[in-house]
Amino acid sequence: MLNSDKEVSFTKSDADAPTEYISLLPQFAASLKEKNRGIVFIGETFVVGLIGNMNHDALHAALEASCKEMSKNKPVKGAKKNEVKFDFKIKG
Repeated sequence: MLNSDKEVSFTKSDADAPTEYISLLPQFAASLKEKNRGIVFIGETFVVGLIGNMNHDALHAALEASCKEMSKNKPVKGAKKNEVKFDFKIKG
């Protein structure tokens, strides 16, 4: 993922839910930001990813528009943030 020559990589997913990706993405956040890279996972019912810079307004708008078109009547959540903080919680 981080060694790709592409600025943003897209990966098709067969997973039923984005849970696995959401839990794995935070550990790559600093590297994605440092290298100005991004990764987006696309599943049957979700699109989730992390992009390491703010210069992708057109990509964000296109993804959100495509998701809205495909989701029919279901609401689409999209978030674009200047800074992201991840809290790592240890169970036990």
